[in-house]
Amino acid sequence: MGTFGGHILPGSFFILISLWWTVNIFRYFFKSKTKNGKPFRTQPWYPGPLVHNFPVESVVKLGTVTFGMLAELATAYEDGAFKYIGNGQHMTMYFFFGINGAMDLLKYYRFVLPDGIEAASAILAYGAEAFLFYNHLHGRSMMDVQVHMFLFYTVVMCVFSVFLEVWHRDWVIASLSRAFFTLMQGTWFWQIGFILYPPLEAMERWDETSHQQMMVVTMIYTWHCAFNLVLMLVVGYAVHARMATKQPLDLQLVDYQQLSGDNNLKLASGKVIGLNGHLTLIESDSDEV
Repeated sequence: MGTFGGHILPGSFFILISLWWTVNIFRYFFKSKTKNGKPFRTQPWYPGPLVHNFPVESVVKLGTVTFGMLAELATAYEDGAFKYIGNGQHMTMYFFFGINGAMDLLKYYRFVLPDGIEAASAILAYGAEAFLFYNHLHGRSMMDVQVHMFLFYTVVMCVFSVFLEVWHRDWVIASLSRAFFTLMQGTWFWQIGFILYPPLEAMERWDETSHQQMMVVTMIYTWHCAFNLVLMLVVGYAVHARMATKQPLDLQLVDYQQLSGDNNLKLASGKVIGLNGHLTLIESDSDEV
């Protein structure tokens, strides 16, 4: 991971998985607010849009961590010897997230496992990641330590957010917290790559001993917080807008009653449609939750 690409790979994984969670958390939440919608409950993982009966998210987790471990292993050797021990720590981090994906799969296929094992394995994965990064900084420059400590704080908040989900299964903010801090991990991984390992020769290198530039790094971290919050709100608005456009086809039957001698259908919106005594076919393209 001591390269630009080594930070981009895990960063991209965390960004994509967090945005996937964000879309589905908002979708489930807005569904819960419709008439006869199921109450919102946190989910350890979410099904794919086209394959509802297959744990795509869990398979993607396992595929990503396998690729990450192989990439770290391939770059750990020099002259036939395993030289870069840091790569071993990175492989260990991937391994624990692989455990989380495996628990998701085993639970999906109804293996006899304790309830909540998916959340417990997520806490273990984030916790192992935090522990590894905290003890990953010996002999580094001040700025290198700083950016990785910010990452450590973010991972600790991921652990806390999963605990929060376990305690408050019906609180959407708990689920969104997990998505937010995982997104923060992803974008900050990218930022670390650009700070410590600029990919282009034309990019000016940071002075890793400068207090002034370390203050700038601190500001940049807060900008990531603001940007990611806005991004998640935009995603939530887009999900709501998408569901709103489908609402005219989602005619939720509230009441079938007799008005002025005619049969009428009262919709969730409050609108009353006269059927003139004939029951017509009502179509819905809404997704099941």
